[in-house]
Amino acid sequence: MTSATAILEERFETLAERVDQSVSAVLGLEVDARDKAMMLKHAVEDFHQYALAHLIQHLKKDEHGRDLLFGMLDDPSIYALFAMHGLIRVDPKIQALQALESVRPYMQSHGGDVELVNVQDNVVYLKLQGACEGCSASSTTLNNLVEKVIRTQMPDVTQIVVVPTVAPGIVPLDAITIHAS
Repeated sequence: MTSATAILEERFETLAERVDQSVSAVLGLEVDARDKAMMLKHAVEDFHQYALAHLIQHLKKDEHGRDLLFGMLDDPSIYALFAMHGLIRVDPKIQALQALESVRPYMQSHGGDVELVNVQDNVVYLKLQGACEGCSASSTTLNNLVEKVIRTQMPDVTQIVVVPTVAPGIVPLDAITIHAS
């Protein structure tokens, strides 16, 4: 990685953190102030979405513009910007992974973790690991934290399924089938 690329990536991370911190600060305001700040945020985002959609339309009209547009999507900051405004379809697995990354530090601080197994037909399949696996509070953790984050970031999800973890060397009985000959 060149030093210029490293500087750009560091700047991207700094800006993304700044946005997250600002949104968190706004969410901590009193209701009236929070509502006004969120109205402003949504108005600015709507304006940006409108302008970006027109930019995309102009680029798609020209063969070289299309190539340039698809090349720009390799840049994580441009991809994130277009995804944030709903201008590209984000892979549901990537959405789920991003949601899980936001709860992972909390889970790890309690000796557990969560693994994405799959996302298929609006169903998210997860494995709880470490202290979360088999813990009586794991269902509460899942419902209150993991499920809330996934459903917030992925409103199309219809179900979240916790896949049981099987200890190495043990074959679960439901995996054994006997065929009559």
